[in-house]
Amino acid sequence: INYEAIGVNGVGLHPTSAVSGIGETILAVNVDDSQGFKTATCYLHTTNRYSGDNYKVEASLDPNFSLGSIVETSNLVAWKRAYVDVRYMWKSGSYVIVENTTPENFVFVRNTDDFVVGEEIEFFYFDDNQSVDVRTITSKTDARLRFDNDAPIIVPEYAGVIKRGTKHSLENTTNKNGFNFFTRLKDAFGFKGNGDDRSFDEEDAPSGGGFVEFTLSYKKNVPNLRGVETPNAFSTFPSFSRYWHNGQSSGISAMDSRYTLIVGRDIISSNGSSTTGATLPANNTSFVATEIALPDGTIQEQFINAISNTIAHEIGHQFNMPAQMNANKHVDNVNIGLISNDTKHTCIMEYGEHYNEDMNAEFCTHHNNGFPNQPDDSCIDDIRTESWPN
Repeated sequence: INYEAIGVNGVGLHPTSAVSGIGETILAVNVDDSQGFKTATCYLHTTNRYSGDNYKVEASLDPNFSLGSIVETSNLVAWKRAYVDVRYMWKSGSYVIVENTTPENFVFVRNTDDFVVGEEIEFFYFDDNQSVDVRTITSKTDARLRFDNDAPIIVPEYAGVIKRGTKHSLENTTNKNGFNFFTRLKDAFGFKGNGDDRSFDEEDAPSGGGFVEFTLSYKKNVPNLRGVETPNAFSTFPSFSRYWHNGQSSGISAMDSRYTLIVGRDIISSNGSSTTGATLPANNTSFVATEIALPDGTIQEQFINAISNTIAHEIGHQFNMPAQMNANKHVDNVNIGLISNDTKHTCIMEYGEHYNEDMNAEFCTHHNNGFPNQPDDSCIDDIRTESWPN
């Protein structure tokens, strides 16, 4: 499917490598017996936005392109390349909730449960090049750590705090063992030249992805979010993610061109509810929880399979898939049963038990859901047509 019309933005064939806005071209080369063979060269200018089986170039020595005179290429596929900064979360510690605008010998944090008077703590920041500050706790309250015997310090809001020498991050927990969400992304969005992802399906189900190639970069761990209890579970997260987004603090998509995936402990709201993930498209950031809070207040670690599927789901939201959208309003709706592009599993953008059961992450396509005469309202269409990042 070619979403961008020939001739728009210079898309199409050109007689030179310089794009002139022409969408097609005819190359005429005079040949006689004394000259032997001649070669005609043209240049295909492809889309810089859409992905899919976009182009096939045909050539003929007959200006009328009569049957039998045409030679053609295979499908020429345009891919999107998505750069993702992955940040795991510390399992212990906290983060600063009030910035020290002048040097102080104390700091306010979300909670102090993981800290003991007399031990050393480290303050760490979004900038990988910024040094870690070490202080010794002399006293504490529920929300404040003091270090009277050490030099005062200026600490920005959302800087991280951990016990010095902490090794227990989500990168080395049992939940991380065998955690291969990168393969799940290939299954969801396609792999290799034709977008076929069947080799990543548990059942080898034939399907076609969204033609997105992911390049992952693992950045410094973010602070522990446990202890956030607010009426809106994510009222704090937008500001937090802006600080940690790609090591920049602006959170403006035009400036922060990369996408950040934060994987870590869940944020619990004041009514005890919990969530498995959330996406902030305007900030190019998603959060995926490795655990959930049960109604009795206990914490349950998520199944690795559910985490991997949630990552595919949340990244899907980065392609403009708001809730209650697309076919049958299935996005973020419960157990709609809309089949995906492999026709065996439901679309990963809806909620349901398939999150834990399926070793596949598939999106829905228009042609598999009975809408031959209506506009495309599938998730695969969103992936192929929307820009990355937002």
